[in-house]
Amino acid sequence: MIFILTVAIILVFSFIKRDYKAEIIRQFAKEKDAIRFFYPLALYIYDFCHKHFKLSLRNATKQDLASLKQDNVYAYIAKKGSVTILIILAACILAFTADLSARRYAIKNNTIKRPAANKESETYNLIVESEGKKYNINADISSVKLTEKEVMECFKKGYEEIKRMLPADNKSLDEVNSNLKFITQCTDNIVSVEWKSSDRDIVDDYGNVFNKEIETDREIMLTATLKYMDYSADYDIYVTVKPYDYSAAESFEKNIDTAIKNAQEENPYKDEVVLPNQIDGKDVTYKSGEKSNSTIIFLVGAAIGIIMLIMPDRTLKAKMIKRNRQMLIDYSEIVLKLTMLIGSGMTVRRAWERIVMQYKKTGKFRYAYEEMAVTQNRLEAGFSETGEYEAFAKRCKIHEYTKLAAILTQNLRKGNEGLTGKLSLEAYTALEQRKSMARKMGEEASTKLLMPMMLMLVIVIAIVVIPVFISL
Repeated sequence: MIFILTVAIILVFSFIKRDYKAEIIRQFAKEKDAIRFFYPLALYIYDFCHKHFKLSLRNATKQDLASLKQDNVYAYIAKKGSVTILIILAACILAFTADLSARRYAIKNNTIKRPAANKESETYNLIVESEGKKYNINADISSVKLTEKEVMECFKKGYEEIKRMLPADNKSLDEVNSNLKFITQCTDNIVSVEWKSSDRDIVDDYGNVFNKEIETDREIMLTATLKYMDYSADYDIYVTVKPYDYSAAESFEKNIDTAIKNAQEENPYKDEVVLPNQIDGKDVTYKSGEKSNSTIIFLVGAAIGIIMLIMPDRTLKAKMIKRNRQMLIDYSEIVLKLTMLIGSGMTVRRAWERIVMQYKKTGKFRYAYEEMAVTQNRLEAGFSETGEYEAFAKRCKIHEYTKLAAILTQNLRKGNEGLTGKLSLEAYTALEQRKSMARKMGEEASTKLLMPMMLMLVIVIAIVVIPVFISL
């Protein structure tokens, strides 16, 4: 019940809060977004936790989102929160389904519901408790018995064996306690053998012996039919089956099974079977052996939901690593362009503007050039050139760009003397660093290719070796 109640609460709250921060959601959500319905609830939960428990998104995460040009923090929170809500919903529904399946076999007042007459018998896994002990019993509960007019009967019969092989692990055919060995061919596989038993409840047509239900020795006639082309001959072999030697626990389990069968036979026309309260003078209770996995399913779903809360942050970190690597790759190119343009007589601001204009014509997205474009827009809006270069370095959050900003701001304070030389030296250093990065990336790529190569090697070895073993 708690699982379906959780589902109801989530759906009701989602409906009540459907208009929460609707204007903000419209800025990033698409009309056909599959999980848009849960965005308001995810944002409401976030704001509630922030207000009452001071829980909020880490500043580092917000800065990473800004660096990756994902300025809408609410979009990030709504999407990962909605995924978590969906996972919890799915876990609750699966847990409720598992609980219903287990309750189907529940036993109340020592009563089992019989299957309908048009259905097959059902096997109930019962845990029978008596005097502090538990017995695991598989009880076959037959369907509601039909009237005499509705009854229909149909049975089948068969046999074969050589006396030398027939006893198998038994001492002799006069003391049969375990399965017999029915061979299907003899005389170097020229003659085929078929078997029939006079009592299949004790010895079936495959040599299996069922002696747990008998109390005295039983003589069974086995008929072995030997066949070759159009010829056939029948040979009768008599075996004596001994009763099974029950232990105390096995004997009590047998009596439980007998008592359940007797309870069914008392009134086969009722749609319920009343199980006995006592067996062999011992009080017994019953409960269903069908276990509900609802709690495990819910806990697994909740764990997945928590993981999904963490995963976006890990993905964000991976994107930041990729972004920083891209910016480091572009650094040497930017410094080299600045060196050439300033060396040709341009001012720093004019060179900056020219680089941004060339980048916009390419139509590509590069994080470093995007930050330069932001700086250029703010310079055109009238902001201080020195302050904007420093802000550019802070947004980049990479040491190399901080050095570049320091060179440019120092130039603005002290003049252009030595600027070209400093930039040339920085460009040389950046190129060397880029070469080092390229070598490192190449080594990483070769390491990643190692596993596919090993798999291919295993496949090649299998292709060569398997035919050799098959041919042996």
